[in-house]
Amino acid sequence: MNGASVAAAGAAAYAAKVNAIKAGGPVVFLEPNDFIRLLSEADDAFVVVARGGWLNRKLKYLFGYRGLFFTTASKEKLALPGRADVIWAHRLWVPDM
Repeated sequence: MNGASVAAAGAAAYAAKVNAIKAGGPVVFLEPNDFIRLLSEADDAFVVVARGGWLNRKLKYLFGYRGLFFTTASKEKLALPGRADVIWAHRLWVPDM
């Protein structure tokens, strides 16, 4: 691979991340305690949960609130508020920025 090919591949990867954010909206990464605190303030919360791959076994959490998406990851299962609707997904992908 020459320098131009590497640069083109890097530009394509960056464009894919930007398009993912445009499609889903801003993603805010929180510490697990902050995630739970914010989730407890939300009415009718809908939380998507998935376990990471075989190299990263953390549980990943995502929910939308006031036009933003909030996410966190934890090795331990989080105690979600009882009124939150939880959907277990096979996989959850959040773009790295």
